[in-house]
Amino acid sequence: MSDRSLRIGALLVTLAGIGIAGYLTWAHFADQSVVCVQGGGCEKVQESPYAEIAGIPVATLGLASYATILVLLLWDAPVARLSAATLALIGLFFSAYLVVVQLFVIDAVCIWCMANDLVVAPALAVLTALAQPTRLAAFRRLVARYPDAVAAGDHARAHDLHRRLLPLWNAMLADNLPACVRFAQACQGVATGASRAPMPAASPTQRRAIAAALEGLGLTADRAA
Repeated sequence: MSDRSLRIGALLVTLAGIGIAGYLTWAHFADQSVVCVQGGGCEKVQESPYAEIAGIPVATLGLASYATILVLLLWDAPVARLSAATLALIGLFFSAYLVVVQLFVIDAVCIWCMANDLVVAPALAVLTALAQPTRLAAFRRLVARYPDAVAAGDHARAHDLHRRLLPLWNAMLADNLPACVRFAQACQGVATGASRAPMPAASPTQRRAIAAALEGLGLTADRAA
């Protein structure tokens, strides 16, 4: 699954979580009954002591968490991705706790809560975990193999690695080499910031060449377009 697909999937799941948590939050503060299947225990769950923490509805806490994750996903820096995955993992553990409480303590099930706890929370935890930037580590391993092959006398392997890496080097070799390196790192999920004046940023032509070289190495990021 591509990085773009993972991000889109995580965004859609997060929006689903916001929808569920938002609906339950509205129902709580509007003093409205939630829609529930016949024989369901939505009201019993929502009116139980476990529906609040320190006077704050659990649904509201969930809404705040999903909103935070949405912002982090839209930010899309490495630290943001890690933070989103961490929040999603905490949410997954809390969701597991809520499932146990519903089944064995309250002895009632809220379909909205279960949809979140058994579908949305696990899906978000998996998607945000898979979306962690791994391209840079893969690139470092690829580069490290070159001197290893030379030291081992495996010249055929060294020549093959040189041939594969040369297009990337040629794409970055210019007067603004540091700016091109920054762009290549950004393509691999590393937030490096803008180049400092008077050095010009990587030009559109350089960006396309770097992106094509990374694609040839199997390390293309969606932001390299």
